[in-house]
Amino acid sequence: MGCNQAKPSSIADNERDHFDGGKRSSASGGAKNDSRSASGRRAGKAPNLGDKSYRRNRLQSTYIDLHEQVLQNRLASPNCSQGRVGLVNLGNTCFMNTGLQCLSHTIPLTDYFLGYNWRSEINKDNFQGTGGVVASVFGDLVNNLWLDKKSNVVKPSDFKRKLGKAFPQFQGYDQQDLQELLAFLLDGLHEDLNRVTKKPYVEAAERKDRETDEAVAMEAWMGYLKRNRSIVVDIFQGQLRSTLTCSECSHQSMTFDPFMYLSLPFPTKKRGRGGPVRLEECIEEFSKEETLDGDECWRCPKCKDFRAATKRIELWKVPPVLVVHLKRFQTNEMGVPSSKINSEVIYPVDDGRGNDNGILDLTDFIPKEAQENQREAPEYKLYAVGNHMGGLYSGHYTAFVNNRVDNHWYHMNDENCSQIANEEAQTKNAYMLFFNKVQHEENAGSSEGSLRASDGDVKTIDIRRQSVSLPHLWPHVVQLDDIEGRPTLSRLVSDDAKWSEDTNSNGRAAAIEELGSDEERDSSLGVVNSGVHPPR
Repeated sequence: MGCNQAKPSSIADNERDHFDGGKRSSASGGAKNDSRSASGRRAGKAPNLGDKSYRRNRLQSTYIDLHEQVLQNRLASPNCSQGRVGLVNLGNTCFMNTGLQCLSHTIPLTDYFLGYNWRSEINKDNFQGTGGVVASVFGDLVNNLWLDKKSNVVKPSDFKRKLGKAFPQFQGYDQQDLQELLAFLLDGLHEDLNRVTKKPYVEAAERKDRETDEAVAMEAWMGYLKRNRSIVVDIFQGQLRSTLTCSECSHQSMTFDPFMYLSLPFPTKKRGRGGPVRLEECIEEFSKEETLDGDECWRCPKCKDFRAATKRIELWKVPPVLVVHLKRFQTNEMGVPSSKINSEVIYPVDDGRGNDNGILDLTDFIPKEAQENQREAPEYKLYAVGNHMGGLYSGHYTAFVNNRVDNHWYHMNDENCSQIANEEAQTKNAYMLFFNKVQHEENAGSSEGSLRASDGDVKTIDIRRQSVSLPHLWPHVVQLDDIEGRPTLSRLVSDDAKWSEDTNSNGRAAAIEELGSDEERDSSLGVVNSGVHPPR
């Protein structure tokens, strides 16, 4: 490798504790932050979990300073390839190469695999994962793409072989779908790196009388985190509100579900016409109310019978990284692919001139009652595009990516990597779009670890490590008065307010000592399972 790894001193290198004879021991041995030797740091020893400065950092985000550390200590060397590397086509693997290039240029995900002790988070006991196979081979490939000596091409043979072993549908050399690959790959990474070692049973959150939707959404998110906490959740997952309304009695059923990407349909009136379509029109189509009748009738719990109903799905919380899948491939009633929509989708692309032309603003697509309860404005900038050229059963995939080091756009076409102009990132062949959430500098505050944006007045937001015990890191904003009927959630939010108070270091340390350990707090809430040390 062309670069030596320098581990950030201010992040939690290892939060997975193991139990030996009933006693807690650090996975790599305890070590104090300031007194660790250089050899100890290279070995990736865990910090002292009782260290107060370490615990204070965890109250904010365990990815603090990770981005800058990676840029300064890992990517600054002239011997690093810095991501401008092609991938060998092994035989109809352009779909795989395109997906890997888009994920490789997802900065917070790459930072995690370049500068974090991610191997300590591999969950080998999760039967829904691959025993760490997918996470390990992906992490190794990311390191090769960014840190290897100035090689122009990497051959992803090992990744292809192990991906096929984990997911048999990718074993051969038939052309596959980019979106399907990314769905399996992200799910595999999530389960391999899931910080939950034993998943408890969680009942669905239901609305109570006079309760706000935000309170229900927050309870649903807490329930989800009890079973799912990983870097994939931290980066890619948001929350949708789904509402069913009975046409007979007007009874409503509302649920809040996580999502990892948006699959957007083309507007019905424009399908097949070939004209340009705005991305916002596709989002409107996604959230449009639809009628369920005939064989799709809904069993209304109030009528106790099947009734025609309306259904609507809306954005409730949007993630730090938004992945959009454009549903170009249509299927017939039997579910068999039948046609491809070739209409160009117009989406915002930063022109590099420091204006707001490249901002995708989702405010109007979030219900009004949820707009004021967003941690940040739902504004995004494009950083990668997955393209498909060709027809229904054949074609070719390539990627357009924005490089984090030089801020230029590149066309990644298997082995070939060539620089392109910003405006070329707008293409009629776009199939998948990748956006970073950003905020203007005047609203960004002084939070640590923010990623560099493509111009001076905006930056991408911090990635908050999701934890059941620290709701101030969740995407939700709720008042205590709104959750009086949910004692577990109310107590959690009330206690957390003491932890996340903007006080000095001594004040925070005192609050930590007063509240006790993370495990004691979470155990009282029925959160902790054997072998898990929150926040996880």
